[in-house]
Amino acid sequence: MKKNIVLIGMMGCGKTTVSQELSKVLTNYTLVDIDKEIEKSSGKKISEIFLKFGEPHFRMLESEKIKKFCTSESRRDPPYSRLCN
Repeated sequence: MKKNIVLIGMMGCGKTTVSQELSKVLTNYTLVDIDKEIEKSSGKKISEIFLKFGEPHFRMLESEKIKKFCTSESRRDPPYSRLCN
């Protein structure tokens, strides 16, 4: 069984760019943009979440999403791993 890959780092350090390049090489992984998933589920932009609720709240949402996508119970597609940024 393959492991998940989660890219972490400071804002603007290139996680999205690196994950997009990795997804071209690691074709049996599904690329998940955690920020986009948070925006989709909350109905708010990341900048709005930071302004209204602060960074600690955003980090909590981020951690929850990463855990969700890294557990086998949440998989809605074939059993291959996710590349999260």
